[in-house]
Amino acid sequence: MNILKNKIYIYMATRYLTYGLQFVLSLVIAGKLGPHFLGVYGMVNLIISYFGQVNFGIPHALNVLLIHNKNDKFISNAYILNSLSIYVILSLLIVLIYCLLLIAGCNFCVGNYNMETFMPLIVCIAVLTYVNSIFTTVSRVKNDVNLLSIVGSVPVALNIFVIWFYEGVQLVYALTGVQLLSALITMLLCYKRGAFPKWDRKSFRTNYKSDLIKKGFFLFLYNSCFYFILISVRTIISSNYSVDEFGYFTFSFTIANAVMLFIDSFNTIIFPKTIDLMSSDDRVALKTSMDKMRIGYAATSHMLIYFAMIFYPIFGIILPKYQEAIPTMYMISLTVLMNTTSFGFTSLLIAKNKERTAGMISLFALLLNLLLCMFLVKIVEVAFSQVIIGTLISYMFFAFLCAYEGNKILSESSSVLFTLKTFFPIRMFIPYCLALGLSIHANAFLMWIPFATFMFLNRKDLGFLMRVFNKLTNNPSVIDV
Repeated sequence: MNILKNKIYIYMATRYLTYGLQFVLSLVIAGKLGPHFLGVYGMVNLIISYFGQVNFGIPHALNVLLIHNKNDKFISNAYILNSLSIYVILSLLIVLIYCLLLIAGCNFCVGNYNMETFMPLIVCIAVLTYVNSIFTTVSRVKNDVNLLSIVGSVPVALNIFVIWFYEGVQLVYALTGVQLLSALITMLLCYKRGAFPKWDRKSFRTNYKSDLIKKGFFLFLYNSCFYFILISVRTIISSNYSVDEFGYFTFSFTIANAVMLFIDSFNTIIFPKTIDLMSSDDRVALKTSMDKMRIGYAATSHMLIYFAMIFYPIFGIILPKYQEAIPTMYMISLTVLMNTTSFGFTSLLIAKNKERTAGMISLFALLLNLLLCMFLVKIVEVAFSQVIIGTLISYMFFAFLCAYEGNKILSESSSVLFTLKTFFPIRMFIPYCLALGLSIHANAFLMWIPFATFMFLNRKDLGFLMRVFNKLTNNPSVIDV
């Protein structure tokens, strides 16, 4: 099949080009802002992240309900319209609270950060983010990969125009304004592509809203607690360390997370298909699908992270002022990598209507993360670069518990030993331990060893990845629901 007509590779190519530009832009932005103002910009994004996660699980519930009702257009459209109506109410509530705080004379100071002049932009971004979360969910279920490619590229394209004209705090304002403009453009593009269904008053029923809220609550608990794990450690660091140190952490997080975006871009378009497959009652087929997906995702993630870690010291040469951030890059990368060990099991729990179980596991992991990170900060008094160890441990428990519950569904052994082998096989555990040891001692010269060890121990998995690549090339419709 002509690769130029393959929708998967068109999407992946545009996303990788976008991520490449975004990666270069992040370096330019870090250089122009410096650690202090990068810390300020990190706080702006942190507040936006809080708004984004307080979504009551509506997009996640909508995702599942659209897939389960894919053959009934009326019900699907009804769920979309009712999702939007819920967010209209939430948005009005946020604007009302903001206005009341303004009237009360609130100065919107968050620790060392004065956010007063940023709040109008942040509130507008939050409102548009709620609407866009519905529109992009619909587009993802429809596999409108061309639209997803465009909306993902808009903020990067706009940033290219603004970074050359501003510096310092003015650049922070400009970048925040770009987020607002990007959200507005995304909403208009999704609307033009039919993400907003035909208006029908009969669709607005209490039972549809009830379905969304009931299913969404535990999905909200799961997703929000899960994402609050990283948000909380960023909050703890911003509150207990200097603005400059938070700037170093923000830079490290940006670089480490950029690597995972390459694999997550593919996960974005296959997630609906994953939920569809996991809904099967055929346990043999379910087990086969699970093994293939986990091998593909985990092997690719480990390979990319270990390879990227070899080159992290180069950033200290390109941007000497961020040399202090290099050890943090290693630790954040391995923390994010630990998160990938839960892949597949979380989708299985959601597909089997185990949102409550997934939600309670996420809540436990979040509370554990808060406890461990505060212990490291207040009792042990570690450097800011070591606080992330608490998050790494929390992710490990999260993945283990998800694997334990997932194995129950698959009717496999649910013993501790079997679960350990399932969620973190020895062939991946060995290179991970090597990378962790080298990272703790900041030994950059030997960082090639984990990559070489991984490639040797996972030869069969890499062969499987090549076969998947060939299958996607010849049959891109494999991702369709």
